[in-house]
Amino acid sequence: MVNRSTTPQDPTARAMRGLDAVLHDDAIPDDLVIIDETLLKNKKREEVPTPNTSSATPICEESDVPVVARDKARVLFISYEDDVFVEGSVTQKRYQSYGHIFEEVHIIIFGSFIHEFSGLQIAQNVWAYPTNSRYWWAYPYDAYQIAGTQLYFADAFRADVVIAQDPYELAFAAYCIATRYRRALVICTSEDLYDPYFLETNEDNGYRAWWARFVLPRANRIFVEKERTREMVLAHHRISEGIVDIVPKYIDIASLQAARPSFTLKERYPKFTFTLLVVATLVKEEKIDFIINAAQHTLHQYPSMGLIIVGSGPELKALQTLVREKKLMNNVVFEVHSSDYVSFMHSAGMLLSLTENSTTEEVLMSAAAVGLPVITTSHLSLESVFVNGESGIVCLPGDIGCVIKGIGTYITDSVLRLRYTQEALDRLTTLVKGSAQNNLTLLRQSVEKAVSVQTVPLEVITTLDTM
Repeated sequence: MVNRSTTPQDPTARAMRGLDAVLHDDAIPDDLVIIDETLLKNKKREEVPTPNTSSATPICEESDVPVVARDKARVLFISYEDDVFVEGSVTQKRYQSYGHIFEEVHIIIFGSFIHEFSGLQIAQNVWAYPTNSRYWWAYPYDAYQIAGTQLYFADAFRADVVIAQDPYELAFAAYCIATRYRRALVICTSEDLYDPYFLETNEDNGYRAWWARFVLPRANRIFVEKERTREMVLAHHRISEGIVDIVPKYIDIASLQAARPSFTLKERYPKFTFTLLVVATLVKEEKIDFIINAAQHTLHQYPSMGLIIVGSGPELKALQTLVREKKLMNNVVFEVHSSDYVSFMHSAGMLLSLTENSTTEEVLMSAAAVGLPVITTSHLSLESVFVNGESGIVCLPGDIGCVIKGIGTYITDSVLRLRYTQEALDRLTTLVKGSAQNNLTLLRQSVEKAVSVQTVPLEVITTLDTM
């Protein structure tokens, strides 16, 4: 049974108190955000010593990292990538490809969008679980709950390693799960969270930076995408150089380019002579209302232009209301049931993406791969791909004038669009470095370092470790 408090005064602090109480067997406060009886029963079944969280030591020291007597590791990812549930999406295909290099892949997805299921099998050995949280501040505990109920059975925890896709709330949840089940903790990071500008761009970045400072020194391994990020992490933490691995982004450029679109926008929307494209989960953080406000002048000026928004989420009704208020019903289309956003990209005129997270980064890389010009904001991990005035239009957060001007520039200058897209593709190819298979191999090798996987031929394994 789940008990949710209706009048939280400090939800973030209280959610943390709840996690700490469960981890350390303290008395559970009456005003906890969430109390899960099943999770507490699991807690009693297997008493595990918890490291002193006041000292910055890894969850598992080198001497007690689980040694796995199988030829592939079992991995649990903690992520925000809700489009993993979308059939045929780039994110779903990426996690399916992970199934080829790991024995099992489990993904817990943070989100307040309520799915009709508690878990979804997206490949033979790949499963994804939405937190289905009512409040954003419940994400970490709900992820902890899922780990206990979905991945703990036969008196063992399935995953060998827990991987957080960012060093903030995802990493905090991963830390709690890894601590509880004595598993190796891997944290991925790409942002410069030590830049003062990082704190100014989002009011929530203050507590996110605190979480990062807390969990990064406690990780068994840290994955970064480039040398600059590696140097940043080492400069701000007392961390051994040997645990920070450079793992390039995985994206199959050749596959995206070779994919045949299942339709064209001209066929589906013949009234539109030029289309603006947005691909995002319909939540406030994606700033889709900002994009609609920025595009409204151009859409009124050119009635034959269209704005197509591909995605679903809890903000759909609010965005539809905004479209009616702006009198853009004939220009704006919501494609809430479509999963093939790559087909949209092949025939759209430009992509607008103004937030920075792992999902939008993947969308932006897909756009660069198929030759779609973009208007975006600064992404540390993609700063070498999208350079303002060279390979795209990059606007500061909240700079609506830049977005409006960028839309007009792309509409009127087809030569510039072509030049930007070619340059973005060249830069993306350099960033990705090598084939998709090589990058998968590098990811597997880096994970194996975290869990001390023993490469044992399957035929000599008589009994596999169930953990």
